[in-house]
Amino acid sequence: MAVTPEAVRALAPEFDTLADERIELFIAQAERRVNRAAWGVRADDGVMYLTAHLLTQSKKGAGAAPGPVSSVSVGEVSQSYAVSSDLQGSLGATHYGREFLELRGLVFACRVV
Repeated sequence: MAVTPEAVRALAPEFDTLADERIELFIAQAERRVNRAAWGVRADDGVMYLTAHLLTQSKKGAGAAPGPVSSVSVGEVSQSYAVSSDLQGSLGATHYGREFLELRGLVFACRVV
């Protein structure tokens, strides 16, 4: 089954206003990073979560700090969050990327002898 913009929107409704063409661009990037033969039945899930992660990262912009938010301040009120130092690169920066990492951990590639 091919991943569609509608499937990505069902997973990540925050992208409801994005044009199909924009989502398809990121689906294509995710498809190039997920080996469907190795991922098997989980391939569509991997592509959808990676697409949502890439879209989320693209919304942050080039000047955004890497990683998840560690604190937020509004006026005189602030809240801090525990942040893991092992973020597996940018994939740890979004909940979609972390879900992709969990799925990737379930993939066992066949050994070549």
